[in-house]
Amino acid sequence: MAGPHVRVLCGTSLEHRVFVTLDMEIIGSPGSEPDPIYDGTDPDSLLDLARSRMLYYLLLRETRPDELQITPVGPQVQQYRSAQAAGAVLLLERDTSTARARADAEEAGRYRQRPPSGRFDMLTARVPGTELILGMSRRLYAACDQLAATESALARSVDEDRPPETLGSGEDELEQFRVEREALYWQRERQQRFDIAEEVALAFDRGRDAAWENLIDASPPLRTRAPAGYLEAATEDTYLAVRGRAVGVIGL
Repeated sequence: MAGPHVRVLCGTSLEHRVFVTLDMEIIGSPGSEPDPIYDGTDPDSLLDLARSRMLYYLLLRETRPDELQITPVGPQVQQYRSAQAAGAVLLLERDTSTARARADAEEAGRYRQRPPSGRFDMLTARVPGTELILGMSRRLYAACDQLAATESALARSVDEDRPPETLGSGEDELEQFRVEREALYWQRERQQRFDIAEEVALAFDRGRDAAWENLIDASPPLRTRAPAGYLEAATEDTYLAVRGRAVGVIGL
């Protein structure tokens, strides 16, 4: 893993036309943009962080409850973030604090009785059709949940002012209608950004002190061992596991 860490996001869309996008981010090289980091004082940075992790949140929210797991991570992720560059991840295979946390979690009842603020556990799920497992912390999940609710409310307000029933049938009219609705949505979000950021920050703080059972309508089991053949990494608020052979294929 010598050298800068490279993350590549690939995407496709079937709306209007088929295309592929590549979003490459190089961490640890000159000019790279780090992940947004929330230091507890700037709600705007937390809003950016929550928005950047919405795909994680949506995956977890839409995963069937019986396919979710809670994965303990050691407190070293917090200390590592403080000592390293923004966006750095801690590899968990040799992290002794994670090993201790998972040993404690072997007794699930006693582990769950510990104050939530003293646990670094992640809600995790496999990405369907891949060899990836993603997860996030309670506080970031709560922040994303609040942001999703706010975005849904804004979208409903746009529907009320520009209802779909008013659009025409021509392709040009449909495209103009879409552009106008999108512009109205983003205008309202910009106008309310300060309040949205404050609400997301409050949710983030609530999530830190909440149990998973208070955040989701499920009680996922604890996973105290790494998935066989997988390599794990985490930040203070996000988790990633990938099958070791896949890492070899892509040359990381």
